[in-house]
Amino acid sequence: MRNSLWWALYSAFSIWVAYSDVRMRRVPNNLLVIGAVAQVLWLIGFSLSDTVPPVGAQGWNDALPAFALGMCFVVCWKLRVMGAGDVKFLAVQGLMLGLRPWFTALLLGTMLCGLHALAQLLFKRLSPAHFRRGAPYAAYLVLAAVVSVAFTPSSSPWCSWCSSVWSTPY
Repeated sequence: MRNSLWWALYSAFSIWVAYSDVRMRRVPNNLLVIGAVAQVLWLIGFSLSDTVPPVGAQGWNDALPAFALGMCFVVCWKLRVMGAGDVKFLAVQGLMLGLRPWFTALLLGTMLCGLHALAQLLFKRLSPAHFRRGAPYAAYLVLAAVVSVAFTPSSSPWCSWCSSVWSTPY
């Protein structure tokens, strides 16, 4: 039951973010606040019961570092490489997913958005009058998170490779 509730809320939040980013190239602050507050309440509920959440971030030690790393992308916003909504979404997504899934979604989403940007440059050269500026980075992060988290079963070779890479001491 708890798994279904978290996935339903996360899916609704993610679809809303992706739609807003694709349609308006904006990620509304009120939506990000709702997502962050919902995840904080979820983590508080599990920390009061001394159990580990079955889905999403595996506790505060998993959620807060990913949130902090997401906020570090404010440097990209300052350099005008990323939108402020994308930075805040990265932080909230880190709070929701935890460090490992967040990092996987970040890598995959960045690659997808990079391909979009390359296609956009080509399209701009072919038809400059119909050029739409900016890439929906948050939407690509949503897509990457869904693919890397929801559709990767824990028994798959990818998941075992990923967990072995992350658990190997350096």
